[in-house]
Amino acid sequence: MKFQKTLSAILLSSTILIAGCLGGEEPHLFNGEAPHSGKAASFTLIDQHGEEWSLSQVEGNVTIVSFIFTRCPDICITSSLSIKFVLGELTDEERGAVELVSVTVDPWYDTTEQMASFAENRTTGWPHVTSANAGDTNQTFPELEEVWGNYNVSLETYDSGDGEYLIQHSLPIYMLDRNHNKRVVWLGSDWDPFMFQQDLVYLIHEDE
Repeated sequence: MKFQKTLSAILLSSTILIAGCLGGEEPHLFNGEAPHSGKAASFTLIDQHGEEWSLSQVEGNVTIVSFIFTRCPDICITSSLSIKFVLGELTDEERGAVELVSVTVDPWYDTTEQMASFAENRTTGWPHVTSANAGDTNQTFPELEEVWGNYNVSLETYDSGDGEYLIQHSLPIYMLDRNHNKRVVWLGSDWDPFMFQQDLVYLIHEDE
């Protein structure tokens, strides 16, 4: 009997130690994909109102960074409307903790006027940014190329055959935490808004 009590005590102590080693709550498992870790590279571009907009100015808020072009017939519109829907599902307090920015992948066409029209018709008017030199088909845009590279955006332009050009690009949507570390990325447009919202709400309340 004494041996059994001693053994029980050892087993109980081992269980407590194991629980202590494992810790309390399990970490949140994001529904989206894991991005390359590290702090997001900041950038300064021109928003749809013709004013400078910098990622660094919204640090302290959870920030969504997406990539679009205004001539896109489908996936850019779908993803933008899905983000708009998610924002509408947040409480006022949660919405106040979230910043968004949509970056163009078509500066040859996407002037501030084009970005303003897209923002007004498709979203709730969050910043839609482009280059100060946008609209020139003979121009290069190193400031945007740097952003695309930092956020792993693949982009290809090709001739449509009627004198115009088309764009094929990847569609990452990044969620940055309040310190602007890349925490999760959603790829493509065929994603579940409610699962997207779960990841976003977790980041909003993470440090509370």
